[in-house]
Amino acid sequence: MVQIVKKNDEHVCGGCILDDENVITAARCVKPFRQNWSGTELKVRGGDVILQNSKLPTFQVRNVRKFVVHPDFNEKTLENDVALLKISDPFMPAPNLHEAQKGLSTPRGRCFLPGWQNNKGLPTLHFITFYPTDIDKCDRRPKKAICATSPIRQAACKNYFGSPLICGKKMHGVFIGPNGACKGRPALFTDITAFADWLEQMIYQEDDLPHPSGRQ
Repeated sequence: MVQIVKKNDEHVCGGCILDDENVITAARCVKPFRQNWSGTELKVRGGDVILQNSKLPTFQVRNVRKFVVHPDFNEKTLENDVALLKISDPFMPAPNLHEAQKGLSTPRGRCFLPGWQNNKGLPTLHFITFYPTDIDKCDRRPKKAICATSPIRQAACKNYFGSPLICGKKMHGVFIGPNGACKGRPALFTDITAFADWLEQMIYQEDDLPHPSGRQ
């Protein structure tokens, strides 16, 4: 679990490490940065429990040198809401910083969504419990998505966007909303198993990745 921040350390979204060079998040998180992208706008910060606290010695920061948004991302329907970030250098091994193990089947049972909530002015990492349910229970029904409910109607708001849905110690989804989830209604997650081929192609297609702004 990592935090995507602007160059001034302002929170943007959550994300998850896939391997030494790649971080997955929601497309909505990084699409606004495409137009004027120069390679210095975003960073990935990992290892924190209480974020933006320089007294914690465990956090690490890496620059985002390039990213790609799924070409079929639709902001209105929330379909294909996934993006891949390329970081400048690998994160060093640490007890609270791990690469994700991707789930390969439909998630079942108890799952967790990590994200940040304000605690006396400090963004602090929290975990919300979710249980996957039928997609019809969600207010929106995009394709290739997971619907999940919180048993005590905990709110998952915009600070959680891009964060991973963890089920059985494996990542199954990326939180994408919708707005009703901030009021405790069922939440939606991009089902990353449905995008395995696209992610693999983007991971290994380094030289051919398009510039985020669309420039050649």
